[in-house]
Amino acid sequence: EGFTLVYDEFNRSRPEVNNVLLSALEEKLLVLPPSNNRSEYLRVNPHFRAILTSNPEEYVGVHETQDALMDRIITINIPEPDELTQQAILVQKTECDRVSAMLIVRLVRAFRSKTGAEKSSGLRSCLMLAKICQEHEIVVAAENAEFRDVCADILLSRAGISLEAATKALWEVLNEIVRDGFGNIAVMDSAPSAPALAQPTSNGIPPSTEEIAQNLAALEADAKATQPKTLRKTSVATVEPENRKPKRSNSSTIPHEPEILDYLRQTKGAKLTELEKALKLERIQAVDSLRLLVEHGKIEQRYRLYVLKEEAS
Repeated sequence: EGFTLVYDEFNRSRPEVNNVLLSALEEKLLVLPPSNNRSEYLRVNPHFRAILTSNPEEYVGVHETQDALMDRIITINIPEPDELTQQAILVQKTECDRVSAMLIVRLVRAFRSKTGAEKSSGLRSCLMLAKICQEHEIVVAAENAEFRDVCADILLSRAGISLEAATKALWEVLNEIVRDGFGNIAVMDSAPSAPALAQPTSNGIPPSTEEIAQNLAALEADAKATQPKTLRKTSVATVEPENRKPKRSNSSTIPHEPEILDYLRQTKGAKLTELEKALKLERIQAVDSLRLLVEHGKIEQRYRLYVLKEEAS
């Protein structure tokens, strides 16, 4: 009837299975199994279209596409999304803030570059990192031990090199972020060398609070330079100097503040998706406004539910 066929990952099927498409695409005839009650051919509607998606041939479990089918289709190579697109996908899919999305995307890109895995997709790794950190309230920061453990669990198994070399490369990338800020991560073209960066001490003594404070200040300065919002607050404990107080934004106006506060006052708490639907906000708008309200102490998040500060207490 002129419908469009979407054949997802068609090259996971054996080539002989896809031969049924050859006559449908070329002669506009579909060959049917022999039967006494019907014709052996079915004429294809002239408006019929087929969209076939596939993974690269180096992926496990895929087959090489036969030349006869390639001659009947137009091939469009779709590269991996750029950095800004990946950040937007992470914000949309996992509800993380843009600073966390930026750090995760740049971390994964730098790690893939160091391990020589540029041809493989890094978006799945980014989504897994962002989702786990968001659901378990893990601070996305290179100096956070929990975040480092999650990165190791997800990224090391996907590297095409030895576990020792991959671990070394991951430590180098994380230390570069702590030292220089994630806005200055270098994307290497060759395999990792062995620079003398700070590694865990043999006696297990953690870095001093002054060093951690300097690292946090470097990350905050880089975040301000790229104009995203500050890292979200979570219940994960981080080591900070006693006289260090959280910085508040100097902005006097928060987008959509009255509408959000009125809605939370009426509903006694709401999820991000509920706020988006009720107030007709885009995901990035809602996330940014809620982060600012949390930062100003007007609302707080409990189990992915946003509530007014006075009601939460």
